[in-house]
Amino acid sequence: MLSAQAPKRQIDSLKVLIRLKDSTNLVFVNDLIEKHGWPKPSEVGFQGIQALFLIVQHANLRVQKRYYPLILEAEKNGNMLSNNVAILEDRIAIREGRPQTYGSQGHYDMERKKTIIYPLKDPENLDALRATRGLPKMTDYKKDWNLQDYKSYLLQANELLKKEAAFWLAK
Repeated sequence: MLSAQAPKRQIDSLKVLIRLKDSTNLVFVNDLIEKHGWPKPSEVGFQGIQALFLIVQHANLRVQKRYYPLILEAEKNGNMLSNNVAILEDRIAIREGRPQTYGSQGHYDMERKKTIIYPLKDPENLDALRATRGLPKMTDYKKDWNLQDYKSYLLQANELLKKEAAFWLAK
């Protein structure tokens, strides 16, 4: 694994390889789902479902939105973990420029040396919302989570949200 001090050239090279692998994996997922629909754990195992989910989770917004109904249906039928669906819902919301529900998406701020959580729909009830999808309390997920701290950087988080949405909606 490369450290944060690794030369930019090495990091850029690694990013290219990751994008290539992600696109190759996505071709496989598209073919599989076109032929068989979203599989069940009994067909591909729990790890297979997790792998498929992660490929979709790391795909572009268009792909995420295309497969979201299938993933939601799989959750309804007990074939997908609810916490995975929550994370995907948050990622889609952020990429569309909307506040997230479960607080799973953030941006690492190099200056502050901390993750800035993108805007939340209901920060006052975050832990209760997280519990509905089997997610741990926010302080267990992000050890330095603090509602007052979140509120103090909300203006910056909203600006980051606008930039993130502009990037994804332009694709």
